[in-house]
Amino acid sequence: MRKSNVVGLFVVAGLAYGAGRMGVSAPDATPAKAVSGWVQPDEEMMEYFAAMAEAGMPGEHHEVLNCFEGSWEGMFKWRPTKDADWVEMPGSVDREWLLDGRFMGEHVSSEMPDGTEFEGYGLIGYDNLKGKYVAMWVDNQSTGIYTEEGDYDDVKGFSFRGQHIDPLTKKAIKTRSSIDVSDEDRHVGKGWASGPDGEFQMMEMVFERTDGGDWDDEEFDEDDMDR
Repeated sequence: MRKSNVVGLFVVAGLAYGAGRMGVSAPDATPAKAVSGWVQPDEEMMEYFAAMAEAGMPGEHHEVLNCFEGSWEGMFKWRPTKDADWVEMPGSVDREWLLDGRFMGEHVSSEMPDGTEFEGYGLIGYDNLKGKYVAMWVDNQSTGIYTEEGDYDDVKGFSFRGQHIDPLTKKAIKTRSSIDVSDEDRHVGKGWASGPDGEFQMMEMVFERTDGGDWDDEEFDEDDMDR
């Protein structure tokens, strides 16, 4: 296929997505006259583009993510192993919708105990094709992209599963996490990782909304920690 024809297909794909955003069907009329480089898709191709547009539309599952939007402040707790001491870091999070309501983007700022600045970016969305919530994370302390997939329950909140590479062993470690959003102004997140002696809690974060809520700088409830 010539390069110009390939470009033509990408244009049609873009139109299909655009049509989906506007809530109308993908174009199916034959152009009045031929345009150089244009490839008129057949019926099967148009069905494919229509399916692409439908799969790319945000819906009710994306609306659930509205609970994350806004500015937050709180504390992180993290430890690399079950017997290690907890490392605490204060932080702030700003979240907003991106790409016309398809993904909730977040920017996290914090400071490590040695004074090193910590900064990270994340995305969370709902993959209509997988039927799963999906999340990714990058920060200035790693060169990797961390991804998770999960579900949402009205009672239990969000639950995710993923894996990352241990920097010491260079082996994959299975992880899972949860986010309790039952209080719209106070969210509690926890994370667990697999270790030599089984699973252990490696992370906890408590964040309260600052745009409309009151952050009281409260300490972590140690009784709420899963050791």
